[in-house]
Amino acid sequence: MGQCIHCPCDNPGADTLEDLDEVILLDDVVLNEEEGGDILSELKSAIALQNDGQVTQAMKVLELAMDSAKNLPPTSVLSKVLATDPQIQLLVEKIKMSSQPTKTKRDEATAEQIQQSVRRASAILAPGESLDDALVESLTEKMVSPPQKPSKRSSIQVASEMTQGLTLGQMVDGRLTNPIPALQTKLAAILFLCDKARIFEAAKDADELELLVESIQQLVSAEPEVGFQQELDDWMTNFRLHTKIVKLRNIHSRLRAQLEAVRYEGAEDGTDKRWVQIHFTDPEITPTFEVNLWLRRAEGSEIDSNGPSTQLYVFARISSTGLSLTQEAAVMREVDLLQPSFFKAMKHISGVRGGADQLSSSMIQIVEKTRFGFFENQAIREFAKCDSSPFKGLDTGPGILILQHSLPTDVSSFEGWIRKPSFPTAKPQTSKNMTFISTASKSGKANCSDIYIFWKVSLPIPQWLLPLTLVRSLLTPILTAGFKKGKQNLVNPFQSLGFNERIKDDAAFYAAFQEMERAAGKHPVI
Repeated sequence: MGQCIHCPCDNPGADTLEDLDEVILLDDVVLNEEEGGDILSELKSAIALQNDGQVTQAMKVLELAMDSAKNLPPTSVLSKVLATDPQIQLLVEKIKMSSQPTKTKRDEATAEQIQQSVRRASAILAPGESLDDALVESLTEKMVSPPQKPSKRSSIQVASEMTQGLTLGQMVDGRLTNPIPALQTKLAAILFLCDKARIFEAAKDADELELLVESIQQLVSAEPEVGFQQELDDWMTNFRLHTKIVKLRNIHSRLRAQLEAVRYEGAEDGTDKRWVQIHFTDPEITPTFEVNLWLRRAEGSEIDSNGPSTQLYVFARISSTGLSLTQEAAVMREVDLLQPSFFKAMKHISGVRGGADQLSSSMIQIVEKTRFGFFENQAIREFAKCDSSPFKGLDTGPGILILQHSLPTDVSSFEGWIRKPSFPTAKPQTSKNMTFISTASKSGKANCSDIYIFWKVSLPIPQWLLPLTLVRSLLTPILTAGFKKGKQNLVNPFQSLGFNERIKDDAAFYAAFQEMERAAGKHPVI
């Protein structure tokens, strides 16, 4: 029911966007042989291989095509395709990633985690064989870096010294099983979680799988007769550079970083007196509608030294908006269904819903009218389903976590997203905020949810001109008017706006939210 669900303001940038290169998509180009048709075919082949998961082969084909195209003039169609097509840019990034030193998961793992991984690796390579603790500890010790040695030698360690010269293959008489089928099954399970926006579970399983493969690689490195070692190494490269795995790790990293950056401690319970509260209700929206919003200034290390003079933390809890968890999630994700009339002071809003390769994320373009002029924000919304609160000390119940962050303003594409043409009279905004939509609600009714919003607001206004009490008095009528407009133009006619059809058509994404609602004793309104 709001621009970034109920977000009243963002961080306005200072300058107008510079003209960016026009994006020319590979799929839209047709060339004859004289124009470089053979190179174009190689580029399309590279993308097809990438989409099929054969990343190492795709990189080789792309490098050959780029080498063939290096003498083309920069104004040629192929040169522009190489410079702007999002799929090619993703593959170029993977080439760069593959050339950088890889930080192994065992460098981050504890000895206990490595030991568990070695046991799993041994079970895959030698199924049905029972490995004694001495061998497991011996194999683990080879992987731990630096070696983690206890102060006293256990009986297992004494026994392990007797097995130091033996390999796993020797222990099982050379009967080692090709691990690739088992690894493919585990990868498929991770990709299934990705399709359901189970970001935290998928990222955890991906880390465990990578450590498992490292353990398998370590175990077979001493086996000269093994015929699948190169296949295993190629599989690991393809896994690390898999489009969905790369996207998963990018989204997970951003979510974790923002969870660390948000501030809310001491607001609700009043133990931190720096917070200034805004509170109001409105029975015209729903009988139990309630807004609690807290503001405080950033202090000390929280202040961005390169940012504007006024930097505020905002934390809000909005109860009983009139839409269910599933419906609110649809409003956030189905951005192409949004209309300016849903929101206050909105000149333009449009968006694109990402597919499976974008892990159910969306991109939105917003142009707002403010007393300071028009401001434009092109941002990505990324989603993660949570079975419990992701916030320490904040009991939200289960729900969906949403991170909205602006595209970099100096690029034409970002992680497969294409920047839209900018409005010439609007100044660019950059913002980053986090929203959590929960099944919990005071009303207990099916058509209600609670929304938590966390963001940092930066304004180019001197602090002495903007005391928090003034902010409170300015925001209250703006928020009230915004919610009333959302009630009239979005909540009331919701059934006729196309969101319910999208929810039914994408059960893989939305079914989990309906299950959460049922578990909370609510019947989903669809």
